[in-house]
Amino acid sequence: MSAIQRKLKTILILLVIIYLIINIYHTSRAILRNETQIALLRKVQNKPLCMAQQKIIQRLRRLTKDLTYVRMSVDRDIAMAKVIDGHYDNLRQLLREIEFITSASVDSKDGRRRSGDDQVKESQIVCPEVYKGSTYGYPFYRKGFQTEECSVKRDINELVTLIFDEVVLTTETGDQIEDFTPTSRTDRFIMFLESVYRLHQGIRTHFILGKSWNQHEIETLRSKIIFDLHTKIYIHSLRNYTFSKGELLQHIITGIKTQYILIASSLTRFTNDINLERLLRVLSTHKNTFFAGGSWRNLTGHWSNGCLQTQLKNYTLTYKSGYYRSFSECLVCDYISGPFMAKTSVLKEFKFHLRGNNGIFQELFLRVKDRYFNSHPGLGHSGTSVISCPDVMFHRQPSPVLDEDLVNFAKKHSIKKIVEADGKTRWFGCRRGVKHREEEKCPLKSGFVVPPCCLENLADAIKFVMEQCERNNITCELQEGTLLGAVKLNKVLPWERDADIAFLTADFPKIVKIKDAFTSQRYVVHEIKEPWCCVEGIEAGGKIELLADGWSIQMYGQHRMNPREILVNEHLPTKVLFSGNWLNAPYNPGLYVRHRYGQEVYKHAEHWLSTGKQSGWDKYETEVFSSCPVKGFHGCLDQYEPDGSIQFDNHW
Repeated sequence: MSAIQRKLKTILILLVIIYLIINIYHTSRAILRNETQIALLRKVQNKPLCMAQQKIIQRLRRLTKDLTYVRMSVDRDIAMAKVIDGHYDNLRQLLREIEFITSASVDSKDGRRRSGDDQVKESQIVCPEVYKGSTYGYPFYRKGFQTEECSVKRDINELVTLIFDEVVLTTETGDQIEDFTPTSRTDRFIMFLESVYRLHQGIRTHFILGKSWNQHEIETLRSKIIFDLHTKIYIHSLRNYTFSKGELLQHIITGIKTQYILIASSLTRFTNDINLERLLRVLSTHKNTFFAGGSWRNLTGHWSNGCLQTQLKNYTLTYKSGYYRSFSECLVCDYISGPFMAKTSVLKEFKFHLRGNNGIFQELFLRVKDRYFNSHPGLGHSGTSVISCPDVMFHRQPSPVLDEDLVNFAKKHSIKKIVEADGKTRWFGCRRGVKHREEEKCPLKSGFVVPPCCLENLADAIKFVMEQCERNNITCELQEGTLLGAVKLNKVLPWERDADIAFLTADFPKIVKIKDAFTSQRYVVHEIKEPWCCVEGIEAGGKIELLADGWSIQMYGQHRMNPREILVNEHLPTKVLFSGNWLNAPYNPGLYVRHRYGQEVYKHAEHWLSTGKQSGWDKYETEVFSSCPVKGFHGCLDQYEPDGSIQFDNHW
């Protein structure tokens, strides 16, 4: 028995050895194949072919835009529109794949393949820096990275031009000067200028003065500038130009010869925390990084890292603090909220397109993101483009921006709502109650979501009607698509065309009696139809139509609001959450909408008026949205999945 066990043991050991040999062989082959692929990638990396690839990508982008215009011109030809949509989608997919391949690189240390990282090269204008360790800067850590000696370093004055946009003048204690004499203002301005030249003597600077500076102050200021610096200091006043600030900035930038430009708005001080060499190092060592900003501190000591992300979707521009990735101790951003340094060639290419004095930087960075769509995961990162390095700190005191100051910016990009990083909401376009309201009637077109300002107007009108019902002891409840929106999304459906409210016919006289409450809100009582007799011996029907900010609110009378068996057992109406308010609804809202709309009611279907149906009683076709007439537009309905509610919350 023991001999048999020994034989089995020997056979088992031999099988294990054979298994290990086979595994070692296959592993070795895989390693060799991987090394061959890495060697091939290293051969093509940073070769002239990359330039040709970039040109191909540019041509594909142009072709994509051209195809968009062709698609818009054949909108009425449904068959041709579908063909072009297919070509467009294929072209976009091809473009994404090519950009992924061309942005892939291989780490020289470990051979790992990475996508979306900016290409790093040695700087030819500033020396490298080295980290000296965690105790080197103890206890205040004003130092830690030290610049090494090198032969390539160039004078910063040859590399950078500074543009100061409306310096904020302060007292010696750091308080902002609100009321000052012309002499004190010019003196404080000269002190700021001298602080710049103490750190960077001879650097080229442009100062933009606001309209509050009069001509006498400007001339006094120019006369006090030291003669040998005069040729490198330029004073521009918005009072003396017919230009807007954006146009003036573009005029200045056109004449700049240095490789880089620092644009600093609302600075209060210029200190050595503004490390120009640090920004130059990052910009000059990363091929696809075009804008580099820093953190900033205001007069009350509040600090920001200067890095915001943006999302433009459904006519809503949302700003959010934070970052998705970083490199070289800098954060990748969509928008820099403070001063920034940029490559001059890039600024000259993008230009400041927006007229006016506000929103010019928001508009610039929105276009930069639109071209490079770089910061959000899953969007095919094609480069970095914008970063903030928080160790570079600016002292500034930005002026409050009013909603009406951003009207031109919002209009240019069809933005109806801006949500700031601190949660503040700004409304534009059709929103009722704002001073800069543009139009009252909202565009309701197939393939597009309804702008949020329009949806909010309708929600406000519905809530006002329901409030009046409750206040006057009138039985009302949401019905039809209005109830469907409340049940599915807790708000108005993004493709809504009207509103439906049911009331108890017996309360019809009460509703007619309070019509002045509606007209006081500038709503129009458009149609009144009397009730009729009878259902189950009870007066039924009755109709009132309200027109509110271009919307129609249909109010229909019912002889009873609930079945008899429910009336016996329930004394309180069911309420659903609708746009922040709890409003009356049928006894079992979920059962009501399931029986009213049928199968897959929680999947989405556009309004029957947009899909060619004869009435709202026709069967709805779910799980498909109409093709958008303008591919890629942020107001397209087909950018959403035809199922699910969270996607309509405009949250990241």
